[in-house]
Amino acid sequence: MTGSIKQKTPAVRPNGSSKGPRGPQAARSLTRNAPSTTVPGFTIIELLIAVIIIGVLVAILIPVLVRRVEEARIARAESDVEHIKDALERAHIHTNYVYRLYVLDDNLGGNGLYLPLDPGDLDGVRDETGNWTVQTPTRMFIDYNTGQFAGNYQNIYASLTRNETDFGWAGPYINYQRGNFTWQDLPTDPWGEEYLLFTPAGVVDQQAGTVENFYNFTVLGTDTTVTLRGPFFDRFTVLSKGPNRAPGDGSVAAQFGIADDIYRQF
Repeated sequence: MTGSIKQKTPAVRPNGSSKGPRGPQAARSLTRNAPSTTVPGFTIIELLIAVIIIGVLVAILIPVLVRRVEEARIARAESDVEHIKDALERAHIHTNYVYRLYVLDDNLGGNGLYLPLDPGDLDGVRDETGNWTVQTPTRMFIDYNTGQFAGNYQNIYASLTRNETDFGWAGPYINYQRGNFTWQDLPTDPWGEEYLLFTPAGVVDQQAGTVENFYNFTVLGTDTTVTLRGPFFDRFTVLSKGPNRAPGDGSVAAQFGIADDIYRQF
């Protein structure tokens, strides 16, 4: 009997297809042939490059932003000293006197109350008798010719409150923006310092109601206190000490009106 090798014919499924692999082998085959759904991520190098680019942009932009903010503050201070100077000039034209800065936003009359912490209370010029935030509040009249406070201020104030219209008071001469002045109603510059008023005789101490021929300040970068001696200006001057918050350049030899000081005169 002659042996022969018979070739097995693959079984055919009812739909005509041949039997393929079954079980785990079939699963492996399907997995191997399926399209990939993995999303490619960033490599460490790509992340480092992105961080470096962001750092460079920040290093460029931050100084620009800081400079723009400082420029805006300087512009506001320039506008403030101009408005305060104009208010003082108008008050002088109307009444023949220059005033302590807290008086400039006073209305005609008053309600008999002085409430510096109440944002809804509007000061009247008659309310200054109750002003407990400064010394001798009614000593407010500065003689334009001498640059000193008038000695007969009580009589002048009585004349003012007796009839503001006849006296010539037409306030308020300025409106300080809420948050830009101290609770004593003294205007502050963008760096948080009070604006200074100078007369030909010296600098006005707004708290005490006096004109002083000296000014004490701390030298920048030190604990050293220096006394500047006047006279400082030969005319009335409104001044902000500027970004460095010190007279002039803030050195031992500092002078008002130089370096970054911002001022207007009349």
